[in-house]
Amino acid sequence: MDFEAPEVGYLAKILIPAGTTDVKLGTPVCIIVENKLSVTDFLIKASSKALLDVLAANSQWAESSIRQFHNADISVAVATDSGLITPIVFTANNKGLKQINSDMSALKNKAMEGKTATSRVPGRYLLPSPTSV
Repeated sequence: MDFEAPEVGYLAKILIPAGTTDVKLGTPVCIIVENKLSVTDFLIKASSKALLDVLAANSQWAESSIRQFHNADISVAVATDSGLITPIVFTANNKGLKQINSDMSALKNKAMEGKTATSRVPGRYLLPSPTSV
């Protein structure tokens, strides 16, 4: 299954093995995902896309200039026994949902074991988890 840019008046064009299906605006859609992806995975991907669509939001003041970033590094809040830690999913804009999910699983496990590298903790952006991670 794949997606194409929508035509005017349509939410999406969904490519399925039997052909294509146009989905009109306002039509409820259910997408079944093979792997166990989380809401957080989708939010990380959407946030990374939004940061690149609005480069002013993906910027940092640097003494006498403003630096715009062309990759989106997303920090995610992970609750551990010793407190909250925010490991980073680097270049989330270049990753698919499966890779983001895999990275998040590894980062979560490292955070829970207290093995998150300090270089992976400070970040420019924070995306609080909508569910407990």
